[in-house]
Amino acid sequence: MSATVGFKKGDTIVEVMFAFAIFALVAIIGLTLMNLGIQTAQASLEHTMARNEIFVQAEAIRFIHSSFVAELNMRTASRDYTDLWDNYLIRNRVVFDSSDFDTGIINDCVWNGRSHPNNSFVINHRNLGADAARTNPNSVVIDNPDRFAPAELFPRILFNNQDDSNVIDSVNNTVVSGVEGLWVAVVAAPFEHNRSFFDFHIRACWRAPGKRVPSQIGTVVRVYNPRFVRRP
Repeated sequence: MSATVGFKKGDTIVEVMFAFAIFALVAIIGLTLMNLGIQTAQASLEHTMARNEIFVQAEAIRFIHSSFVAELNMRTASRDYTDLWDNYLIRNRVVFDSSDFDTGIINDCVWNGRSHPNNSFVINHRNLGADAARTNPNSVVIDNPDRFAPAELFPRILFNNQDDSNVIDSVNNTVVSGVEGLWVAVVAAPFEHNRSFFDFHIRACWRAPGKRVPSQIGTVVRVYNPRFVRRP
């Protein structure tokens, strides 16, 4: 009596290679989508952080201006913010045409070879007290070119040489050690308007992940000069 043994036919090498090719394609697409999602989330976070820095600068400008206006009817000896406004935010810092600095940015967030325009600055929002404004205005208005640099991560102000970490920085750190990808420039009203207002152009520039060109955002804060407001 003889028995017939049957053999089950397996997959051919072509079928195996085809299966591996499909798996590799799906894996590559999945990893690409994951990487794109991470880049988008990172870019969104950096944009939010940059926008927060711009908002902080805008509020600091409004605070100093409001304090300056409130002091106009006060005795000179009692004024804390007038000198800060006149001599550190306005005098020797105003430009009269926004195109003077709008055309200076190139692909690496560098302004004619510098990381910020001439006469630009930032405000130390952690040191806006009356004592600092009156006795040490240079610690409030930061304009030292050596402290400005292109943004390594996102536009920000660094305090006390803080390192990159997940540790929340203490608000007690009030000494500015560096400014990355952030600046403020002042444009005055034309002469025919008697400098009745000033436009503070706040700009941020950094290289977001997955972007071929730098990300740039900004806003303009207009404040009026009470010394030249027309009265009926």
